[in-house]
Amino acid sequence: AVGVARALGGEHPERRVLGIDASHAMIQQASARLRGAAADVANHVHVSTGDMMALPAPDGSVDLITAGYGVRNAPDPVLAIREAARVLRAGGVYITLDFYRPEFWLWRQTLLRYLSLAGNLVGWAWHGERVVYGYISRSIDHFMSWQAFENELNRNGFRTQSVRRWLAGGVAMHVAVRV
Repeated sequence: AVGVARALGGEHPERRVLGIDASHAMIQQASARLRGAAADVANHVHVSTGDMMALPAPDGSVDLITAGYGVRNAPDPVLAIREAARVLRAGGVYITLDFYRPEFWLWRQTLLRYLSLAGNLVGWAWHGERVVYGYISRSIDHFMSWQAFENELNRNGFRTQSVRRWLAGGVAMHVAVRV
């Protein structure tokens, strides 16, 4: 969250930027990084422990929301989409990047097995804990396809502007506008 928040803060010093994460440890790391940022960025970029299903903003008060590999991890992804729709003003932009569950069964099985093996290996090698990245394949298997995600966006107050896909739809970036 902090990398995107810092980039947005650097590009738009006139705006207030808030980065949220459900993990307090991640927010502590983000706060430490912000202390090392330029004063003009550090003064208007803030980070806080938060819940994407209960954003700390009034209705229609936000211009842009980004979520990188986050909606998939929400206990209720559709509620996270609805909450983004609640706080975004009309014309506001919602950009998400995430892993998705491929619809074609053979590709889904191949991708999930690869990510399980790779995630366990990288988690063990980098952190001494397989679970650090090993959970990713399981979370994808319980998520939705990029097509279903786009349908949820459109059902919940958004108009999809673009979808960019990688890995045959295993990863996708949606850009949607609040109508």
